[in-house]
Amino acid sequence: MSSDEKLQWLFSIQQKETEEFPEDAVMHDLAVSEAAVAEIQNHFEALVQAVVGGLLETPPVFPELRKLAQYSNVVLWCPIIGMMGGFRIEFTQYGSNPIIEESDWSRMGGGTDRVITKEGIQSEKNWY
Repeated sequence: MSSDEKLQWLFSIQQKETEEFPEDAVMHDLAVSEAAVAEIQNHFEALVQAVVGGLLETPPVFPELRKLAQYSNVVLWCPIIGMMGGFRIEFTQYGSNPIIEESDWSRMGGGTDRVITKEGIQSEKNWY
């Protein structure tokens, strides 16, 4: 596997099941504060609730982004059944700031790319 390839971590927030975290994940050498990751987690959860809250029959169980923050070659994929799509999340860093690059999409209506920081959603681009 090349260093540019990303491993997929599938996490179902609807079925409360997850695949095992990829065994050959590569640790980041970044120093990311727990407080920053917790803020990003809160913004991500609020985003998911805003986008798909009405489609979920049971309360969602969210992946712990602090686990994702530790690895440089893992992309999180959260499919949403009623959405006919889902969320793709990659933890990275811009300068010294931890961020997640989030994309959601639906076969029924395009998608949106976002950058989420500890301050909130910093940029958004819709595509159809």
